[in-house]
Amino acid sequence: MAYFLRLFATTTFHFAVRLTSQHPQKIQMVHSVVPALAVATTLSSMALLAPMADAHQIVLLPEPQWTTNDKDTKYNPLAFLENQSFKTQEDFLSWRNENNYKSLRDFLDNAKYPVTDGADFSCGFTDPKGTPQPIPAGNAMRSTGYTHDGPCEVWLDDTMVLDGDNCHEKFPGKDYTVDYSSCKGTCTLRWYWLGIRFLKNQYSWQVYKACIPLSGSGEATPTTSGSGTQGTERTMQATPAPESQAPAAETPSWGGNAPTTWGSPTWGQRSLRN
Repeated sequence: MAYFLRLFATTTFHFAVRLTSQHPQKIQMVHSVVPALAVATTLSSMALLAPMADAHQIVLLPEPQWTTNDKDTKYNPLAFLENQSFKTQEDFLSWRNENNYKSLRDFLDNAKYPVTDGADFSCGFTDPKGTPQPIPAGNAMRSTGYTHDGPCEVWLDDTMVLDGDNCHEKFPGKDYTVDYSSCKGTCTLRWYWLGIRFLKNQYSWQVYKACIPLSGSGEATPTTSGSGTQGTERTMQATPAPESQAPAAETPSWGGNAPTTWGSPTWGQRSLRN
């Protein structure tokens, strides 16, 4: 898009120059061309800046199995919560505690909100019943990077193995290590991130999720390599949504079961193993 806009702007400019030099009597036509040139230049600049201003994130390792081939769809948030009855703010941890959610996963999997068309509420555009991936060597995990502030969590089934209240600061790079020792033969890695940005005079809460089936047995890793520390392992317990917030959403119980139909938001209370 940006290429064609720049091409149009350049062509229009050269046309205006030739027209003025060869046909001075048609100077009025040049005046009509100049606004078009300005518009094309502006649109070209906007197209170039858009990817940098709206950069998002996906998990790279272990490799997800995608239910879409569209790159933009993979990278885009599953939901924007600022216009969905949530009183969004900069400090999500305080908000979470005030509303009795035990973790980011508890909130993102139990609150009620629609996700983008074609996405699964639990796993976005990743397939939890896809080809199981081997546990990465060195207990590695890699993403495209936490480009915005906001909390993140990584779970192996119902055990949290990594977390941060602001993963943009805690994990500044793209690589970190995860304790895979709770994975005994097969498990599902579940990744959550709530990107927080100040947009249009309010805080935008942007939802990201991924589910990646794994095979193999992992080894414990006490610390990450240089880009932060792992979260303390703890198991998931469901928290009922507070009455002041939207009712909880329903989804299949944990353990790697995928919905049979991709693309429909799942509503109501979600059940979890304790």
